[in-house]
Amino acid sequence: MTYTEKQLEEIENLSGLNYTFKQIAMYLNVSLVGMIDDYNDPQSEFRFHYDRGQLMASAQIDQSNLESAKTGNISAQQRYDKRQRENMLRKAKARIFGRAE
Repeated sequence: MTYTEKQLEEIENLSGLNYTFKQIAMYLNVSLVGMIDDYNDPQSEFRFHYDRGQLMASAQIDQSNLESAKTGNISAQQRYDKRQRENMLRKAKARIFGRAE
């Protein structure tokens, strides 16, 4: 499928809000089957913008959490430590099994 620049922007925003494929397809008034086919193609424009939207939302949350942790928020510090351990484990697995991150 082909998406307009506005639709790609909306895909990023909606995926960052954890909307389902069905909800995004309905919002954009496009074929759900076509959208799922695009998602299953790792080289598709849809897949890039969907994944980017989730990454951008996650990064914003992580940045906010880091700022809270720096000000002494214990819960934020614990979340930061947990996230750091998860990242270290993922990197170790990638090194051991030879997969790119």
